[in-house]
Amino acid sequence: MSEKEMKKRFAGGALMMFAYLALLLFITRLWPLLLAAILGIFIALIRLMFLSSGRAEPVTPVPAWEPKEKEPTASGLRSMAFALAEKRVTELLLADYPDIRWVWENAEPKKDIMDGQPVYVLANRAGGYHRMLVVIRNLQVCGVVPVSGPSGEVPAQDDGGYADDAPVNYGLLAFEWVEAHVRELNERCNEALGQGQQMFDISKDELPEKESWQDICQELGRNGLDDTVCREFGIRIILRDGRKGEGDGYKEHAAV
Repeated sequence: MSEKEMKKRFAGGALMMFAYLALLLFITRLWPLLLAAILGIFIALIRLMFLSSGRAEPVTPVPAWEPKEKEPTASGLRSMAFALAEKRVTELLLADYPDIRWVWENAEPKKDIMDGQPVYVLANRAGGYHRMLVVIRNLQVCGVVPVSGPSGEVPAQDDGGYADDAPVNYGLLAFEWVEAHVRELNERCNEALGQGQQMFDISKDELPEKESWQDICQELGRNGLDDTVCREFGIRIILRDGRKGEGDGYKEHAAV
């Protein structure tokens, strides 16, 4: 028996006892004690009513609301496939060259992968500069095959059928040069702006082969210096609106 049931039985017994006592006192005409007995009856009755009405109803727990999972969109699936492809390429390259650094050669690698077009990477710290073909089947990277040797040298044709007359690619050379000098170039830009200059030049003595200058301009554009011009003396970086140069025959525009 629970404690609450015991209290209810005690209150009920007290109520009956006060009722019998009140009846006996009424018969014997003991009015002061009769009033006390009636007061006890009221107290016992209130106590019994309180215990009877205090039952707690069990509360049915409400199940927690679970958000409905969103179905993946086509754009989300393409982004996921591209991210997995990048991760797989990194894993394959690091397995052979622990210190390798690489970038996509394609301007829009994600789109080319989805369209089934061949995609290439430019790798460094793998015994030189390498151009490599990423072999992809059903949006899965199956391997990375070198198609040019160190420093852009193309190996002789092998069983893979790669031609030995492929053009030299300077994309990775430009990437490495800009990566090594981008901080210095930013400081020079700030210094030139502080002196009120509209442009500054990178001399040919500071640059690698002239054939790579156009690729270096593209890499500079990816690093925020997107208004550059190749000249005979090197590369000119435009900092803000300028007038037509004397004898240059071109118009310089503000960098974005």
